Amino acid sequence: MDIDLRWGGDPSIILGVEAALVASIPIQLKNLQVFTVVRVIFQLAEEIPCISAVVVALLAEPKPRIDYTLKAVGGSLTAVPGISDMIDDTVNSIVTDMLQWPHRIVVPIGGIPVDTSELELKPEGKLTVTVVKANDLKNLEMIGKSDPYVVVHIRPLFKIKTKVIENNLNPIWNETFELIAEDRETQELTVEVFDQDIGQDKRLGIAKFRLTELEPETPKEVNLNLLSSLDTLKIKDNKDRGSCTI
Repeated sequence: MDIDLRWGGDPSIILGVEAALVASIPIQLKNLQVFTVVRVIFQLAEEIPCISAVVVALLAEPKPRIDYTLKAVGGSLTAVPGISDMIDDTVNSIVTDMLQWPHRIVVPIGGIPVDTSELELKPEGKLTVTVVKANDLKNLEMIGKSDPYVVVHIRPLFKIKTKVIENNLNPIWNETFELIAEDRETQELTVEVFDQDIGQDKRLGIAKFRLTELEPETPKEVNLNLLSSLDTLKIKDNKDRGSCTI
């Protein structure tokens, strides 16, 4: 059952945010609203209440919308540049990793011990990724060139990072990693290129690659065009950001 869900509440959530060179800042998250589509799967049973367990997950499309307001307790959010974007990225990463299909919550119902192992998310296969190189990266430095590195992940809470190559817009890494895939039909590989910087690293570009485009035991070389954001509403310019070969 796919259910259209709109939820609005007024919880008071206090986040302890630690930023470089700054003491921990208490940030209040208020006016939380969620707009999404929830997938509910029922495991049926012969005994009353006839349902032994429920699986709950958020659908990736339409993209879940989570709205809230942030307020620094006893200070100003502008004291730490980029803190709102950092919190947004963290909230979205946690929600995506825990709740977005194929990830799910399994809830036993009825008080009767029941085997829910068939409902749990399980590893389906292993993905071997070699980050080969990047070409024509955007330079964000005032002096010299960017110091790029690449982060790859299938689940946002399990990210793997390459080494940093200093002062180079056409870096070569040739580093290989192994990632676990749980649902080839719906999951994607995310590739992000960052510029290492003092304070907060800047994202040079991001791209996604669907696992359905791969065949088991068959290597495939892919050249991904980098975007400023995967959210089309956040793309402020269409300038070329280079590419990454995997």
